[in-house]
Amino acid sequence: MPHPWCYTNDPKTRWEFCGLPLCAPPTSENAEECLLDPRGETYLGLKSTTKSGLTCQAWSIQSPHAHAFSRLLDNQKNYCRNPDGELKPWCYTTNKTKRFELCEIPDCAACNIYQEEGPDCKVVYKVSGNCYYKSHYRNECKYTVRLSKSKEGQGEATIKYGKESFKILKDQHLLKCAYFKNVGDYLLIEDKMADKC
Repeated sequence: MPHPWCYTNDPKTRWEFCGLPLCAPPTSENAEECLLDPRGETYLGLKSTTKSGLTCQAWSIQSPHAHAFSRLLDNQKNYCRNPDGELKPWCYTTNKTKRFELCEIPDCAACNIYQEEGPDCKVVYKVSGNCYYKSHYRNECKYTVRLSKSKEGQGEATIKYGKESFKILKDQHLLKCAYFKNVGDYLLIEDKMADKC
């Protein structure tokens, strides 16, 4: 994501990035390893190699390639990021002859969603696929869901609600501000609409 900047009072420096670092990267079990937006400006995953397989240079170091992103990204280790609105996340490389390169990160797949409206402003979603789903802006509960297959081939759902993350396997359920149940072939979500029905 493009970083905040401002004009300065210094006649020699027209504008400058503000020194606001990104939040610390997630742990490996909480990282989204796909792009939620076309350019990957919100990507905070753990990919640290370029599309040709080169290792990324840590953002906090200036060698072998000096750059201006140290203050903004110094806590991002050597993960691919898109601080300047490039086509996709990228990084400086540890190869002296290749300054930077884009990273190969897939787009998040869209889910198959079946929706039913219930009484008392309730709505029921049946979400399936190997995909990423974010609650609708009209939902009372704000959450994201990542549907995938476990190593054993069973469907699993990772639900992020606020700063918490929960994994539910087949026949398990979770009750937070919404109700989630992993039916196996799909995830059942019962939620409420935030505004009037």
